[in-house]
Amino acid sequence: MSEITEYSKLANQYVQMPPNEQSANIWEKMYYIHQNLQKEFTQNNQKIMDLDDIEEIRILKTSKSYGNSWKNLWQIRINELLNFTKLLDFSSIDNNDSIKPKTIVELGSWQGNSTEAWCKYVGDGGKVYSIDNFHNPKFRLGVESKYSNLEFILSDSSSASGRFPDNSIDMIYIDCDHTYDGVAKDITHWFSKVKVGGYVCGHDFLVVSNADTKSSERKDYWTEYSTKPDAKIIEKMGIKFVGKNMVAKAIIDTLGVPDWWDTQNPPNTVGSNWFFKKTVDLNLQQAPLSSESSKTSKSNYVELNFSC
Repeated sequence: MSEITEYSKLANQYVQMPPNEQSANIWEKMYYIHQNLQKEFTQNNQKIMDLDDIEEIRILKTSKSYGNSWKNLWQIRINELLNFTKLLDFSSIDNNDSIKPKTIVELGSWQGNSTEAWCKYVGDGGKVYSIDNFHNPKFRLGVESKYSNLEFILSDSSSASGRFPDNSIDMIYIDCDHTYDGVAKDITHWFSKVKVGGYVCGHDFLVVSNADTKSSERKDYWTEYSTKPDAKIIEKMGIKFVGKNMVAKAIIDTLGVPDWWDTQNPPNTVGSNWFFKKTVDLNLQQAPLSSESSKTSKSNYVELNFSC
């Protein structure tokens, strides 16, 4: 089989697949074939469909596009997180006991979209540790190869936490196993690793409010979720919120109400960012776990945020 035939065959398979380890491995095969074909086609003044164009087709077929191209969504997510860090920076300026994060641990890397934002944020003087039990080829070839301040750790989150002493990191960003047990265990294992004045952060804190009247869909969500037997209802500034997903429920059970969360989900994500500033008064609660499993990979999701 010629390389161009194999490239076309792999591309046709790839665009039909959701983001998972199998599609990531197919992408890696296409990457190396494309490298070879690109030289040949350039010499003959010809063009070949590049990997970003193939990714665009896959997203249009298998995921919500949110009216943006894949390339734009990647940058939107980076900008979203860099704006998120401005809140942390403001807190560190406004409070003497706060830390401007320079050492960040990220749980769940997938393609490295958020990882790239953290690397840009901490700069050459900082360090980002990205932990996942799948070393995604896109992460390895597209992000890891670009940043000298990044270290990837192939591990589950529970085991990886043992590599870090208590009070050794400025910020933890949790965005991996989205089950109740997974989130609760990640918080439990990593809480002591964060310095006082640092931040416990993450993604996909989904809540709905009794004051949200922007659409009938959201009002229906409040009725649906607030009346469930296991509803986690919290109140902040006189407004009631109810946890909509297992991430929110686990966070509320272990740490309480976040200091801040993004109530208006950005256009490229399925959930909002959140953070707690770790203070001496922030206490870790024991969450009622149902199992001993703790995955640490975005490849284990039922649904994946394709831009990460």
